Amino acid sequence: MDRVTDLLEPGAAASGPRTTGEIPKPDPERRPVPLWLAAVSTTGWAVLTGMGPLVAVILLVWVADSSNGSRAVDAFRVGIGVWLLAHGATLQVGGVLVGLAPLLVTGMAGWQVVRAGANAARAVGANGLAMGAQVVAAVASCYTVVGAVAAVAVLGSPAQVPVLPAVSAVAALGLLGSAIGVLRVPDIRRDLLRRFPAPMLSVVRAGTAAAVAVLGAGAVVAAAGMVLNWQRTVTLMAGLDDGPIGVIGLWVVCVLYVPTVAIWGASYVLGPGFAVGAGTHVGLSGVALGPLPAVPLLGGIPAAAAPWPAYALLALPVAAGVGAALMVRRSHPGAATVPRFASAALTGLVAGVLLAAAALAAGGPLGSARLAEVGPSGWHVGVIGGLEVALGAVGLVGFEYARDWALRRWAGSRSEKPEADPVDSADSAEQPTEPVQPVQPTEPIQSVEAEEPAEPTLAQSTQLEPTVVEAAMVEHPEGVEPTADTEIPQA
Repeated sequence: MDRVTDLLEPGAAASGPRTTGEIPKPDPERRPVPLWLAAVSTTGWAVLTGMGPLVAVILLVWVADSSNGSRAVDAFRVGIGVWLLAHGATLQVGGVLVGLAPLLVTGMAGWQVVRAGANAARAVGANGLAMGAQVVAAVASCYTVVGAVAAVAVLGSPAQVPVLPAVSAVAALGLLGSAIGVLRVPDIRRDLLRRFPAPMLSVVRAGTAAAVAVLGAGAVVAAAGMVLNWQRTVTLMAGLDDGPIGVIGLWVVCVLYVPTVAIWGASYVLGPGFAVGAGTHVGLSGVALGPLPAVPLLGGIPAAAAPWPAYALLALPVAAGVGAALMVRRSHPGAATVPRFASAALTGLVAGVLLAAAALAAGGPLGSARLAEVGPSGWHVGVIGGLEVALGAVGLVGFEYARDWALRRWAGSRSEKPEADPVDSADSAEQPTEPVQPVQPTEPIQSVEAEEPAEPTLAQSTQLEPTVVEAAMVEHPEGVEPTADTEIPQA
């Protein structure tokens, strides 16, 4: 009881350990953990937290639906197969080929791998790219081994996957996630940033921000479609007759595919659109659809071409490009015009590559017949999205260049124009100008004091006598000496 009271004291929180969601920083006094131990422990925890919730949900559905006649081990292996599907593998369930990845599970698994890479790097005390590369190799290798074991474990189950493609997909996600996680360590990140020029890093950052903005706009458009076409969603839900367990399971599937539909919305905003079956197309300019699967998430798909005000959606990627150009300018405000044009174009290239990768991840088959082609085209989305983002970025740089050029020309024309009164200049042109006479230097005028002079003293009178004599001699230039008749004024 005293222990609980101490914990509830106001000062206890400041003095005792505090639990937060942040990854703790390494203690410099703690001995580093061996690399193999750090990789195995962090990767095992990543697999457990990434696969565990998915398998648990599938087992709960199996328990609730006791009339299905399947075994618990089969439900467990189906959960493993769905985990592999989230990594990009192709899953075959009951003769139906499924290759459309639930990107929500993909994001959760990728985030756990990122944490595994960061924790392993901190545990071994990695402080440079060389040690960071070793951590990435160790974590990715452990994750690949787990993927291979999982692919072999589902053989012969209701959910089967090709082993080699599944292992390759797991290895790719493990490599990418662990590399991002290792870069979360400040020392390794600084070591990497020193090896790349700062303008290139700002371009990558701006292009990534533009791609994320386009994907966010796609998510908003997809949600708006669900709201506007709610009647179709209700109709699709009314067609479900699998009982409450089947309805719950279908809604769980819809939640797992929400990020996938958001990427479809981004493809719709960019212009290329997407397909929901072979020979179908959903875009701003037109819609050609067949029968849709009874999935409530597909109720937001438009049934006809968009009205003309909806074409304003095409301005969203351009606006994302403008924002990317502003980010680059803020990072390097004094850059010259030509490098700014090049940076703007490269921003569109980075955004296009990321959008193409997202479109590829959001596509795949949902069957072997008509639904063998579902999702957007990766290279269409990448090319058109990159061009639209580059158009916004290059357009802003061109506008600022034209504005600065016009301001310089206007300022130059004002500085060359003479600042004179037109009336005075006209009058001065009619009247002839007189030659200017040189000014004779004048002697300075001594100020005369108004006060009466005081009587000179004896010493002053003796000093005045030579002056008076000199004045008298000036009056007789012939050099005649003054006679006795000459009166010399007394002082």
